Amino acid sequence: MMSRAWCCISVLVGLIASCSSGNASTINFTGSFLFDDDVQFFTYQSPTSASVTVNTNSFAAGGFAPILSLYSSTGTLLFTADGVAANDCSIAGSDSLGTTFCYDSALSWVSLADTTYYVGLSQYDNFPIGDLPVNQPSNTWNNPSTFQESGHPAFTAGPVFDPFSSFGPGCGQSGFCLSTGEPRGSNFSVTFSSPDPLAASEVPEPGSIFLVLGGLAMLLGKLLQIRSRRV
Repeated sequence: MMSRAWCCISVLVGLIASCSSGNASTINFTGSFLFDDDVQFFTYQSPTSASVTVNTNSFAAGGFAPILSLYSSTGTLLFTADGVAANDCSIAGSDSLGTTFCYDSALSWVSLADTTYYVGLSQYDNFPIGDLPVNQPSNTWNNPSTFQESGHPAFTAGPVFDPFSSFGPGCGQSGFCLSTGEPRGSNFSVTFSSPDPLAASEVPEPGSIFLVLGGLAMLLGKLLQIRSRRV
């Protein structure tokens, strides 16, 4: 029974790891935000100097308007890609919800071999305004000194939901609105691609890791209880 318990836990750990990292020429990550001011971070590295493209394809599927930000290995902000400013339909196609906007975003750069880069995904207009404190826990990276809307969890929803919001008229829901008032979804999809193999992963929140480990510990405890009762 113990071997079966450890087998189940090993499978769960493997599934968690497979959902948060990848190693190939094209790697895709999907997920969703809870609040307007959420930021998802990713890390990327290539064994050779190579051209890398990061793009979203989730606005076309009904998601929010994304901003991509690129940072160096030390957390220095290098540049951003703003889907609203670009309005480029060639990135992911037209909007499935019927607007005339093409707000998916893309950025490309030539990376150095064996060098870590960080990419941030945020919702328009939560622009990066400072470098990332990469020597600090990742749950501190999104703060008022790094992103301009940090601390405003419903900044797209208008003053009814956020009295400090001046973003737009809102859309009748607690977040995920365009500045022109259209409601959007909270899902995102981000793809890393390169002619050469690359490694990319989501930067985990320490709190999320502890929640997962806590869940695994509870599962093991239940399995041990079942085993002791049977004995």
